Amino acid sequence: MTEQRRRSRRYPTDWAARFRFDAAAGWRTCRLIDVSWDGAALELYGVDDDEPLVGPIDVHVTPVTGSDDDILLRGSIRHRARTSIGRVIVGIELRRLSADEMQVLRLLVSLRAAV
Repeated sequence: MTEQRRRSRRYPTDWAARFRFDAAAGWRTCRLIDVSWDGAALELYGVDDDEPLVGPIDVHVTPVTGSDDDILLRGSIRHRARTSIGRVIVGIELRRLSADEMQVLRLLVSLRAAV
């Protein structure tokens, strides 16, 4: 197995979130395992065995602070794995975040680090 090179540091998160593959599709639950300023790892729930797990993905994160600063991360699936116990893990590359989105993401990461 080769070492993966990352442009920015990954921060462990363990945040409940929602995802969808298409803007017209309904939201499904997932868990944000870790996040960086360029990407994230997710565990997807309710994914069928025949779903291809490629292309665009939207991830909606609601902060645990109870604030109204939800963040919508948009990206593309770059890595995927189905474990022997049925977990579905994907690595996504985030599209460029706006200044406001980056500020909220940095705040969420800093709050998680303080816990």
